[in-house]
Amino acid sequence: MAEDAPIRTVSVYLLRKHVKSASDALEAEPDELEEHRVPSLGQDATLYVSRKRSRSPSWATLFDGDVDPPLKLARPSFSAVLLVEASKRLFALTFGTGGRWMLARGSYERNFGLRVALNCVDPEQIRSVQSRTFVDTALSIRRQVAEVSDIVGLDMDVQRDLLTVLEGSVRRDAVGKRLSGADSARLTESLDARQIKSICSALYRTSKKKVYKKYYPWTDWISEVTDPDEILQLDERALRCLLEGEFDRFDVFPPEMVNEDVVDYGTGRNTTVMEPTRALLEKMVDRIGAPDPNALAEALKSNYIKARNQDGDPIKRWSWWECLYYEHRTNGDVLVLDRGLWFKVKRDEGRTVNDFAASLEPSGLSLPDATRAEIEKTYNARVAAERADLRLLDRKLVEPMPGESRIEICDLFSDQGHMIHVKRRKGGSSGLSHLFGQAFVSSDLLVREPRFVPQVRDQLGGWEQLIHDPPRAGDHQIVLAVILAAESSGEGARALPFFSKVFMRQNIQALQTMGFQVHYDEIEAPI
Repeated sequence: MAEDAPIRTVSVYLLRKHVKSASDALEAEPDELEEHRVPSLGQDATLYVSRKRSRSPSWATLFDGDVDPPLKLARPSFSAVLLVEASKRLFALTFGTGGRWMLARGSYERNFGLRVALNCVDPEQIRSVQSRTFVDTALSIRRQVAEVSDIVGLDMDVQRDLLTVLEGSVRRDAVGKRLSGADSARLTESLDARQIKSICSALYRTSKKKVYKKYYPWTDWISEVTDPDEILQLDERALRCLLEGEFDRFDVFPPEMVNEDVVDYGTGRNTTVMEPTRALLEKMVDRIGAPDPNALAEALKSNYIKARNQDGDPIKRWSWWECLYYEHRTNGDVLVLDRGLWFKVKRDEGRTVNDFAASLEPSGLSLPDATRAEIEKTYNARVAAERADLRLLDRKLVEPMPGESRIEICDLFSDQGHMIHVKRRKGGSSGLSHLFGQAFVSSDLLVREPRFVPQVRDQLGGWEQLIHDPPRAGDHQIVLAVILAAESSGEGARALPFFSKVFMRQNIQALQTMGFQVHYDEIEAPI
């Protein structure tokens, strides 16, 4: 690179193979933009500049007519896209705050910059990461450190977080000084315009490497499907399954966590249900009567499931398509449709997670069925009143240590020392992360924190002797009890959504390491 050139930051997008011209790549028509040739980069290299009308910043209106002399801050703003060919591919470099919005949706390769970053960012020199966690809701988290660090220092959970952005200093043998990778490769380097083609070629070559397997091997186990053509094929496969009546391969649930304010769901035509189910999905598809996958997709994306409160008022709504969950297993990978997005899980990892879920056995406590509309607290109170072998601890909060948040020990405690955690599954992952997390936290405190133990004994009322001093993990079996929306699937924990199983496995393995035996119970709620 030109060491005497100014240090600049450029954002480089790799355009998809079908994009051959500005009309394919840009959202605006080319004749609406100023065109500037860049001869040093070849005959076809063109800089497209968009000029927006002059206007004052919004904060300046606060002082309209009240300052002397008057504010004169109106300035035109410029955004630009440079289209240039390198390594027999077309690239787009964006400039200005609106540059990237000038690119047409679907015109560039998703995660190109992330692949570049994984192959060249020094794993000991990471500045920030952004990840997406799929438990309860698709939670995006950005982690940034004051000094460069590694993944451990950024406290990223590599077992269940999907990496979406990686930023840091590059290794000595890589291009640039610092790079942030997502869809674009945002590179900081000393450069001038004549070097742009070589930069694009270097980034393209870097994106093809497999160096990341050495430094970031965990990123391979799950990835979002980003190729539009592949997404269309997967969508069609799932939709054809629906048209062919293979409803047992689907689940239906809200794509985000819902709380106890939600008492039922409206699904159109004055239909109200306690939980959306695959049986309801079957009725919906039959009513639509779509002749082909495209018509069914349009209908599922334009019809809604509405969450309602006790007054019957809608709180939130989601399209049927957003509420579908579907897993497709190929000879290689596991493909998951969740919240309208597709994810690919490596075969070995998918098998490991599913085999672990299948290995969990029921407790043998024979917990009774729930009623159709019964929520956790009502169920727990009823069962404890009916059975002398169970003690109600639901909502009886204790303070683990002075100044810390109060927590539940468990929902029900058996005369054999079982710590039973109950959660009604409102579909998908909703509430399940709380179930798994609560089980881990209270169990961990029981064997690790002496000040927690007397408070647990105080809640047991005559069963204090069941908690030894010090407590022993082997004396207490942990029971994860899930109230279903209908009858049991017969598959136990294996029937849970894939991302829930990932989080469940992580927590249960930690409990097992401490010496606890963990069970998974299904509590039926017949319709």
